[in-house]
Amino acid sequence: MTMALKEYTAMTKERYSGKLGRSSGTSEQFAQSSVRGNPCSLGKAIELLNKYEDLNNKAYVKISKALQQKDNRVVFMGMPKHRRKSWMGDILNPEED
Repeated sequence: MTMALKEYTAMTKERYSGKLGRSSGTSEQFAQSSVRGNPCSLGKAIELLNKYEDLNNKAYVKISKALQQKDNRVVFMGMPKHRRKSWMGDILNPEED
């Protein structure tokens, strides 16, 4: 049994040793993406949400959960302030159509 485990471990190391530490892009591509960043990242959406100081904690948490979905972040980040307030109201009080 011990010999079988040793052989399996050696085979696994050999199989996966070439795959560890590799990424899908070059270091230059990574550097470019980290400099530019995502304009609709969760961090940037939360920064924008933090500007609405009139939100209570429950509303803040509910909206931040909605912003975890990329589509919601794109909409939230792209709309004007007055529409954003309306959008947040719809998130807090969803109505059936």
